[in-house]
Amino acid sequence: MTACQTLFLEASKRSDFDHVAELRFQMASKLFYKTLISLLQLEQNEDSSSELSALLQMAKFLKSLLACCIEVVMATYNNSCEQYGMLTGSFEWILRVFNLHGFDLFRVLGSFLKAETQLPSSVAKHLQNVEDEIILHVVWKAESPLFDTLLSNRDDEELQNQQLPWLQSNSLSLFFVKACRLAHHRMSILCGHLDLNSDLQKQIWSCIETCICHRTKILQDRHLDQVIMCALYGVCKIREKDITFRSIVKKYLLLPHSSSQVYRHVAMPDEAASSIISFYNQIFMQQLKDHLVAISTPSPQVSDLLEMKALNELSSFQRGLPQ
Repeated sequence: MTACQTLFLEASKRSDFDHVAELRFQMASKLFYKTLISLLQLEQNEDSSSELSALLQMAKFLKSLLACCIEVVMATYNNSCEQYGMLTGSFEWILRVFNLHGFDLFRVLGSFLKAETQLPSSVAKHLQNVEDEIILHVVWKAESPLFDTLLSNRDDEELQNQQLPWLQSNSLSLFFVKACRLAHHRMSILCGHLDLNSDLQKQIWSCIETCICHRTKILQDRHLDQVIMCALYGVCKIREKDITFRSIVKKYLLLPHSSSQVYRHVAMPDEAASSIISFYNQIFMQQLKDHLVAISTPSPQVSDLLEMKALNELSSFQRGLPQ
């Protein structure tokens, strides 16, 4: 705890206002111990998962829990933090201070909310926004432990003929359920803005689900919305629906957590970031060509199988989750 306190105070140090940072850390420490006691009590219950027991013994989990508590305190005292020049609600800043990854914080959020059931609605909503940001882009950074855990040094292509490895882990199962739910929700809103019918939406979702569950590498150093927009454009193009990238990005900006940087700067291999059109032509289309061709087939059986596959995948995730 002392080492974490030193890191936090050094990172937020500013002339005469050190006492504010120290006060915030003390409040976060109290919340940390309160939450930890609640989690230990939950762990003693017979219904508690063995994974929670294992997590409570991990130093990184405890450090992530402290980071979560600091985020809650900073978000709660938003105005006073701004007054003293401290970064407010900046969970990515907190991750950097404590040398944590987005997936580390994601694993803590569920446990924290389970332990702290009396949080103000504004704080709970803030944590939901943090989780959404993690799922949308933070967790897909190249250095994220998600990829090592998920792929286990295997290529994406090899995963297609094997049982999905994250079904064996509650944390990974929960992550992919929430990633699919968030992606489907954002896709549905975007398709609604573009007046796309339900048949097209099912095929777009099948394409997105393939990227998330089987071609995960395509998301590395990228944003989930980039895949959503490319899937939408690809399916519409192959179904000869007159939808342009210009119209897609225009409606995309109506979504929460949207930014023009998402479609203007997409990570590309061996070169500087490029536009989403370059990403679609050089990366996305090359990796999803077979899937898009299958969607365009006149055989209804193929299309039905793709849609059923996507639904079965999400159902499998949900069955593996603790109630």
